[in-house]
Amino acid sequence: MNNPYKVSRVTTVVSVAGVSLGEAPALRIVYSAKNSRGAARKFVRQVSVPDVLLFERLQASVEEGDQIEVTTVNEWYDAGYISYLADFKKMPAPKTNGTNGTINFTTNNITEIIIPPVRDEETKVRH
Repeated sequence: MNNPYKVSRVTTVVSVAGVSLGEAPALRIVYSAKNSRGAARKFVRQVSVPDVLLFERLQASVEEGDQIEVTTVNEWYDAGYISYLADFKKMPAPKTNGTNGTINFTTNNITEIIIPPVRDEETKVRH
């Protein structure tokens, strides 16, 4: 594979929805997004974890429903892109401050990220 023409690192706080084992280990995360009109929606995303030691640390230190800060790397190539987990850290239990757990968007820029823990019934993923 050629060198990527663009690489970005994105760090955000999410809730853990699960860990996928197998040939391609991955982390399932949950986050909410709210557009400028106020409509909010929950998203579940699966992020690959190609680093074996990072995946072992992830399995040993997080559980479903935990809030963690993740850093993902996105590499763009002529044929597409790849995205993978580069690092994470477990977050302390959040203080209740009346937020509704959303990412607020204004035009194309993220202006605020507030993601409190998500209850189990809200994080279930259909298989």
